[in-house]
Amino acid sequence: MAFATVDQLAGDDRKFTVSPEIKQFTLLDMGFKKLNNGSFVLKQPLSGVNPAIGFTLKVGISKDLKQLKLVVTDAKGLRKVNLFDDKHPEDVEQLNFQIQNLILRKVLAITN
Repeated sequence: MAFATVDQLAGDDRKFTVSPEIKQFTLLDMGFKKLNNGSFVLKQPLSGVNPAIGFTLKVGISKDLKQLKLVVTDAKGLRKVNLFDDKHPEDVEQLNFQIQNLILRKVLAITN
């Protein structure tokens, strides 16, 4: 995962940055895993019914808590997916819920 200061999901108009108020303990509390290189990653299934066939939101945060990487993939995590093509309204709703939670917990911030 290549990190950037600003990132956005495929097909989404919003751009995101790491919140300046982010805390490491918040990441761990929300289910982020700390990797050997010191960065953090969250893999959140967007389909509660059967995550094996749904989509997955992946959020990566660099070890210095300054950069991020956002992507939605297929269930196996091999292919990037654009959920904003009007074919997946339930998944977009779940994605927006997950993103809003990350914003409320001061992990992500929306930028212009």
